[in-house]
Amino acid sequence: IGHSLGAHVVGVTGQYVTSGEIDRITGLDPAGPLFYDLPNDRILDASDASFVDIIHTNSVNQGGLIDGCYGLLWPLGHVDFYPNGGTHQPGPEEPFIRPCLLDSWSHDRSTELWVESITSREQSSVVFKSWPCTSWEDYELGLCQDCGLGCLEMGYNVQR
Repeated sequence: IGHSLGAHVVGVTGQYVTSGEIDRITGLDPAGPLFYDLPNDRILDASDASFVDIIHTNSVNQGGLIDGCYGLLWPLGHVDFYPNGGTHQPGPEEPFIRPCLLDSWSHDRSTELWVESITSREQSSVVFKSWPCTSWEDYELGLCQDCGLGCLEMGYNVQR
């Protein structure tokens, strides 16, 4: 499990394992700044383990810290989750209006969601159910409400 820069560290580490393959890597809002233009062998991606799951919570497609938040938005794993669209998370301040540079709350929220995926299930059987969708826009339009067999649980208990 790696958060931010640590997500890329565990991904690159997975590439150097020579005796077998790493079973699973979880990336929690993998770092974006300075990683946008790097090749796949320098960032976390689906080839780094048998199963790679990602939780994006403070990400955009391209840019620096001022306009690019802290994480990478594009899909990196076998399964990528985008709570609240993957950019800003509701929190202790006014949700969805903070500039990315000041939004470490959203970046850190990925770690809290991962922990909650364990503790909430133990306490109340609450799970983070997700729907497959091609884009946030399609989700907002209500085009992704039927998951059929494609619904997954975000976090520790994700189905492979």
